[in-house]
Amino acid sequence: MTGRARVTALALLLCSGLLWAAMALPPVVNAQGGESCMTSMEEMLGSAATCSRVAPGVLCPAGRVEVYDPSGQRLGNAPALPLEDIERVETHGAVPNEPVPGISVLSMPGLAEGERLTAVLFGEATLVHEPGPPVAPACNAVSIGTVNIRQEPNTESAILGQLSTGASVPITARLADGSWWRVRWEGRDAWIFAQLAPADCDPALMLVIDPLSGEVSGGLPAPAFQGARLQTGFLAPGCAGAPRGGLLLQSEDGKASWRVNGLTLTLDGTVLVQASPDDVLAVQTIEGYAVLAVGDVNRRAEAGQMIRVPMSGGAVAGVPGPALNLVTADVTQAPLGLLPRAVTPPAEALPVPEPGADGILRCTALTQQVPVVVENSQGRVSVALEAGQAIRVSFSGASVTGLAVLGPDGAMQSLALSAGTALAADYLAREAGTYVFVAEATGDELLAGVTCDLPQVSTATTVQACEDILLRWDEVSGREVRFSAPAGAQVSAIVQHRLPSEGDARQLSVMNDADNALLADTAFQAVADRQVAGPLDFVAPSDGVYVLRWDGDPFNRMQVEVLCFPPNTAGAEGTTG
Repeated sequence: MTGRARVTALALLLCSGLLWAAMALPPVVNAQGGESCMTSMEEMLGSAATCSRVAPGVLCPAGRVEVYDPSGQRLGNAPALPLEDIERVETHGAVPNEPVPGISVLSMPGLAEGERLTAVLFGEATLVHEPGPPVAPACNAVSIGTVNIRQEPNTESAILGQLSTGASVPITARLADGSWWRVRWEGRDAWIFAQLAPADCDPALMLVIDPLSGEVSGGLPAPAFQGARLQTGFLAPGCAGAPRGGLLLQSEDGKASWRVNGLTLTLDGTVLVQASPDDVLAVQTIEGYAVLAVGDVNRRAEAGQMIRVPMSGGAVAGVPGPALNLVTADVTQAPLGLLPRAVTPPAEALPVPEPGADGILRCTALTQQVPVVVENSQGRVSVALEAGQAIRVSFSGASVTGLAVLGPDGAMQSLALSAGTALAADYLAREAGTYVFVAEATGDELLAGVTCDLPQVSTATTVQACEDILLRWDEVSGREVRFSAPAGAQVSAIVQHRLPSEGDARQLSVMNDADNALLADTAFQAVADRQVAGPLDFVAPSDGVYVLRWDGDPFNRMQVEVLCFPPNTAGAEGTTG
C-alpha cells in the first residue's frame, strides 16, 4: 500500500465509527501517583549514606535496586560492585509500602584518559553498559637515536619532524607486522619506524590499523560504563513528592566526556539526564556547562538551561535542539546530596504537569508521560494548547499503527502511520483549544509522551495567491505554508532544508484547508547536504486555500517553492518545449 493510500485509509477509519467514538468518549488520561507517603530528603539520602564517595570503577546500590551481570544473572546488592562485572542496573521508584526510591551511585570513566564522572541513578530508571570501541594502552615510543617522523608508514613519505635520542612520543596504533608505530605528533597522526624507537609497553596490546582502509582492530576493551544506554520514567511516582527517574552526572575533576544513547555528552559541572526511548533525551545543566554532540552538531547549555534530543528505539534520532532557559522540579527533587561536590540548583523550577480534573493536560515546558487506556482500539490523550504552540507527542505499546489529532474545530488529521511498538510526531497548534491525540493500537494500555512548549517558531501565516507565479518562502519555521489557488490550477511544490538540522523531515503533504482532505504526498530524500521533497504535483479541485505541510521538528528552517499554472494554460505549459 502506498503512503497516500495508508493515510487515506487511516483518515477514513478515524472519520467513521472510530472518530465518533473519539469525540463521544470523554478525553481522560489515567495518571498515576498522588498518595503522599514520601519520607524526607534527609531520610532518602540516609538510606544511601553508605554509597557516598564510591571508589573508582565501583557501583553502590541502595534500596529498590536490581543489578545484573552480562549473562543476565542478578547480583546481590553488595555495597561495592565492580563495574566490569555489571551489564545492567535498574532502580525503582517510591511506592506506598516502600516510600524510599532506589538509588545507585557509580564512579565511571570518561572518554579521555584520566577523566572520571560520578553518576547517581535514582527513581524509575535503567542504565545498561554500552560497549565502546577498543582503546589503545598507555604506550610511548622511546628513540634510540635521531628518528624521522613521517607522514605515512614508509621511508619515501614526507618528513614532518625528528625525535632526538631518548625523546619519546605517544603511540596510538601499529601496523599489523609491527614495523611502524602510529604516533601523535604536534596534534596530528604521524609514523615512526618501530626498530628505531622501541615501545615501553607490550605491542600485542596495541591497536592495529590498516593505513589504507583505516580499519582498526586489537587494543584493549573499553572500560566498563564508559558509555551506556539510559531509560528513565517520566511517570509521576507512586508517592507524591518522590523524585521521578533520572541520572545525575558530575565531572569529578574538570571537564569529562561520556557516551549516552548515541550522543557524546561533555560537561564541566553537574547535569540531570532523563531519557524516554521513543520521545526525547533531556539534559538539564545544574551547575557549570554541558555540551551535547551528535555527529558534527554541538549544542551548549549553561547552568539553568535544558537541551532536548529526539529519541527513537532507545537511541537519539536527530540533532540536539536549542538550549532553553528552563529548570524543572525534577532537579530540585533529585538526591543532589550524594554527589561528591555540593551544588545548589538554579532558583526557578517549573512544576511537573499533571492532568486536571477534566482529564486535560496543561502543558509546561518539559516532557510528561502518562499511561493511557486503550478502548475500541484507540488510546487518547488530551492537551490544552495555545495558538502557535509546538509540541511533540509519542505513543508506545504492544502495537501502534497510526497517530492522528482531533482539533478543537472537530477536524481529524493524520500525523503518522507505521507498524511497530511506537510512533511519534510533532504538531503545531493553529488555534487555542483542546487537542485530542489519538493512537490506533492493540493491547490494553499505552504510554503517551508529550513534550510541551518546544521553542517558539515563526510561521508563514499569510495566505499567498497562487496565480501563474512562483511563490517562495525562505527560512520557514513551523510545519506548513498556505496559499490560495483557483479550481483546475496545476500546482507543483518543492520543499527542502539543509543538513544538519533540528531533525530530519520525513513526509510532505498537500491538504485542502476546507475539509483537511489529503490531495498528494511524497517522502523527503537525502540529496547532497540537503533533504528534499518534491516536486509534489496536484490539481486544485476547487477555488480555495491549500496547505503544504511537512513533518519532522517544527523548528527546521525550510525553503519552499510553489509553481502555479492557471487552469487555461496548464496543458500548454506542460507541452511547451
